[in-house]
Amino acid sequence: MVTATTATNLSYADGEIMKHLRWLYKERRLCQWCQHPKHLPKTKGLCNSCYQLARDYRKKPTDELGIAVSLARREGSIDPVTYPVDGLTIESLFEEVASAVFPWRKITDNPFFHSANTWGENFSKAQLRLLFHEFSMITRERQRRGRRAMAFNIVMYPEKYDKHKEEIEQRLLESKKTVEALFLRT
Repeated sequence: MVTATTATNLSYADGEIMKHLRWLYKERRLCQWCQHPKHLPKTKGLCNSCYQLARDYRKKPTDELGIAVSLARREGSIDPVTYPVDGLTIESLFEEVASAVFPWRKITDNPFFHSANTWGENFSKAQLRLLFHEFSMITRERQRRGRRAMAFNIVMYPEKYDKHKEEIEQRLLESKKTVEALFLRT
């Protein structure tokens, strides 16, 4: 049974959650590309991982490194404070984490399969955002460590990515411009 006191405490907790997330993503200086709250920028506004990627791409501009740069920038485009979060979003993150932990299991063996309604009905929006943030930290770290491997697969097996060919070419062009602009600044 939800009482007035419980509702007040819940709204206070929701406010504190949102205040914490705003502080993490809006009030701190983050890496310009990946926007990772745990890897703060060191050089030229980039974290060590993104800076090393930019430096390598500048030395030897290959398609593989260009795609890795675009993957890093795409990671930063997902903002837990403003991203529309619902039960389905949380379910898909749970599935991604479960597939990383148990790669041999099928998606239908996933215990979180078809649980979107449970997340959406039993958690407030702020709590869903906090879950989104926590699970995105896990998936971001996995993506950060696998950027070059993913880019290598896109370059080596282009037939798998034919339907995204124009988008990949556009991202390569953007990556080149971004890295050039980064190193032109003083």
